[in-house]
Amino acid sequence: MSHEATNWAFKQYHLSSGEWRLLAILADCHNDELGCFPSQEHLIMRFGESHTKGKPNLARSTLNNYLNSLEEQGLIRREKRFDKSTFRQKSTRYILAFEDGWAQDVDVPCPENGHGNTQKAVSKKPQKPCPENGKSRVQILDTNPVIELKNKPKTREDTHEAQNHPPQPDPIPDVRDQFEESIWPHHWRSGDNSAKAFTEFEALSVEERAECVRVMEVAKADICKQQSNPEYRVGLAKWIQEKRFKGLVDAAFALEKNKAKMAGALTLDRFADAELFKACEQIKGKPVPDVMSRYMFPKSIIDKARASL
Repeated sequence: MSHEATNWAFKQYHLSSGEWRLLAILADCHNDELGCFPSQEHLIMRFGESHTKGKPNLARSTLNNYLNSLEEQGLIRREKRFDKSTFRQKSTRYILAFEDGWAQDVDVPCPENGHGNTQKAVSKKPQKPCPENGKSRVQILDTNPVIELKNKPKTREDTHEAQNHPPQPDPIPDVRDQFEESIWPHHWRSGDNSAKAFTEFEALSVEERAECVRVMEVAKADICKQQSNPEYRVGLAKWIQEKRFKGLVDAAFALEKNKAKMAGALTLDRFADAELFKACEQIKGKPVPDVMSRYMFPKSIIDKARASL
């Protein structure tokens, strides 16, 4: 993983969610010395594994559409690779726009015909651009008319606002801060080694770290419920290494949804707030069990009940 590549990818905030996610995966696969050359199977698995527990949910045609779009916007360039001994095609190399030596104004061989001036041109013709397609089919991002038209303000007020308040990309969370603020405070075993747990957390991809942070509250409650004795609970480092957090994403989403629903909720007494309590029961559509003298209703139900009284 290259931090420079990840920082660059996170700043491409004008992309769609699918394009941005794919670019982040490519950046995570980038090596400062060797480059970036993941297979399409690897990209498909990485793109869909966080939602389907390792099973791909992205069509190859959709992946190619995202890659074509990123290449047209001047963010990546693809180069075919072949085994010199067997002449069989290897995984494509993806050159990212931030890399040294990236240049859009050089004569690039045509992807279909091989005309051009690079050493990898199949035709081995002299240094001339493709006679059919010109220099390159890849557009420079800063002069892309589609992007400029999309971002062009329509009114003077929009122009003034855009000049004084330009959009800023979301900052990339520091791995150490992310661990100390969102992971370690939830550890469930007193004998855990924070350094070892951080090493395993740092080894995760950007998407996996985000998933791990999201499920920590649910994970702690689940593990503490399964094993009451802290000495017999699984260590945090092993839990992260085995990526057990992937099975708790849905539960974490349900918890977040319930928290949002119960935001501003109030607890009513069946006897002290009898009239409002009964009105809330009617709006809820399901009576509260008689054994419960107090019950917490969501704010939306209480507001509707008060309006009906």
